[in-house]
Amino acid sequence: MCRAGPATGGDLVTESDNLHSLPRFQALLGKRLSESLDDSEGQELDQLLNSSAECRELYVQQIWTDSLLKWELTESNTTSSEFLEIPLSVDADPVIKLSSTVKGNRFTRFWQACLVLLVFGTQAIYWITSDPTKDQQPPQQIAVTDTVEPHQVVAVLLDSEDVVWSDGRASVEYGTSFHKNEILKLESGLIRIAFDCGAGVVLEGPAELKLCSAWQACLHQGKLAAVVPEGAEGFTVLTPQKRIVDLGTKFGASVDESGQANVQVYEGEVKVESRNEVAASESLLLTAKEHSRYSENNSQTPEIKLQGVDSEDQISVPSFEQLAVARTGVYPPSEKTPHHQDSEYPIPNPETQAPMETFPASVILGEDFYPRSHLSPAFTGKPNALNLDSAFARVVFLQKPLQWQDLNGGHFALEMNGRNPAYPSIANRMHIKLESPIKEEVYFSFLGHYQGLDENDFFSLWFDNHFGEGTSHSMSPNAGIRFGEYFARMTVNEAGYFSVPADDIVFCLVGHLRKNQQGKFHAIDLWVNPQQISPSEPDIHVEFNDMRKQSFTVVGIRMGKDTEPDDRFLFDRLVIARSLQEVLESTGTIVPASPPPTSTFPQKVAE
Repeated sequence: MCRAGPATGGDLVTESDNLHSLPRFQALLGKRLSESLDDSEGQELDQLLNSSAECRELYVQQIWTDSLLKWELTESNTTSSEFLEIPLSVDADPVIKLSSTVKGNRFTRFWQACLVLLVFGTQAIYWITSDPTKDQQPPQQIAVTDTVEPHQVVAVLLDSEDVVWSDGRASVEYGTSFHKNEILKLESGLIRIAFDCGAGVVLEGPAELKLCSAWQACLHQGKLAAVVPEGAEGFTVLTPQKRIVDLGTKFGASVDESGQANVQVYEGEVKVESRNEVAASESLLLTAKEHSRYSENNSQTPEIKLQGVDSEDQISVPSFEQLAVARTGVYPPSEKTPHHQDSEYPIPNPETQAPMETFPASVILGEDFYPRSHLSPAFTGKPNALNLDSAFARVVFLQKPLQWQDLNGGHFALEMNGRNPAYPSIANRMHIKLESPIKEEVYFSFLGHYQGLDENDFFSLWFDNHFGEGTSHSMSPNAGIRFGEYFARMTVNEAGYFSVPADDIVFCLVGHLRKNQQGKFHAIDLWVNPQQISPSEPDIHVEFNDMRKQSFTVVGIRMGKDTEPDDRFLFDRLVIARSLQEVLESTGTIVPASPPPTSTFPQKVAE
């Protein structure tokens, strides 16, 4: 590639616009044409030519033009360093390497021109004979750089949040490759991608982004933020009028409907210059410490924010760990934690265990995570089957069960860890697809115990009709802990908060999903550590009358982006029922029990 920096890729203007080192290349080419190139400069030009198909194309075009003009028109030794915009390209790996150190007279250049004409003529014959639409598509309309090249991968999808694709795609799997000149169009939501050069970008819809190369992208509309680690300096974002060249930093860019750009530097430096070659020499240096913002329309530049659904980071760019894993070619990471999956657990001796299910038989769903098929269908693939992210979630034996007043979860609980920075940001740890949809008002409750809690941690029990890696459930009812407080919400913008949870303390949350007269779920009530006998008014009440959901088929748990890998969340005694009494009623007694011998139950024992 023609770089100490980004590779090339065409877009709204000429191919030269995509050469990061174009000024140096043009200077060397000008000396070559004026026969004033010394040996060291000749070697430098050779290096550029031999490493970049785009540089070779420009070189051949200019040599061809210059040779023909000198042969036919003049004996002059001066020549222009401007090049002609001819929409043709030579092969990326020609058999003959061009040498810039060979000097010659006009007769030598004549034979060079003949050779070039032979190359172009051969290509022209191939295009004419192989293109059945040549009458409708004249040669001057062929633009190789605007064609998606499926063999050339330039970026990979890391993760997404609430994304709606403009082309109607329901979802795109994490780790999906994107190719040169591919255009990404979003209606809404976020996606995070890793470029092959090492840079990471978060794009927020509505937006349109063209992936010109592994080093360059063109933002037609919307906003993005880029993080550029060491080794990826020179990553470039084009806007309709500007070129934003990274100098090792974190920056944001936005383009409005009129094509005007705004730029903000969060860390480090970027260079902003015009895409007009005449004005390109006049560039603006932006730094995080001073002159950190720029507006193309000279207005007061608004702050550019790209925030994840449940993250306090105003600029939620890909993590360096994600970028490092993406460059290995294996994303998402395939490694699992050393914990055993629940299906591999040996069953303890019956005499060491008391009955586990302590909720009434009339409940819609009761799950205490006891791994015994005849007591719970959760591990058998039957209705209400439990699905876990086996890298971060598992069933563990507790010598001391989770308990709130008379509610007791038994000796087994679901243990979940926070998000590993190398994994996708959406951290859905568990989901249960219900045997029958929830179509009526319901109550729910669960016991929780968070170890390692801080104000950035997030977890929630959610109700929805969809599940999967790219589903954030932010537009459905949730209840849990968010931004250092207990919370409940109907959507991400309609939420209520109460009290400050304590670390390493058992708590109980009880909720009520309510319907309006139109039969739509529109409100949620939440009690935090309520009195079992007669709960008072709910601690949180949230309404949203524009909700359109009439039923729910899936419940699950998600952990937030900013939770740490060594965070430990114990979750137990999940109950969904038609009455408040049912979710607060305990029908059995749990007696103390000893853990089974290590040799027959290798899981770690929670203290």
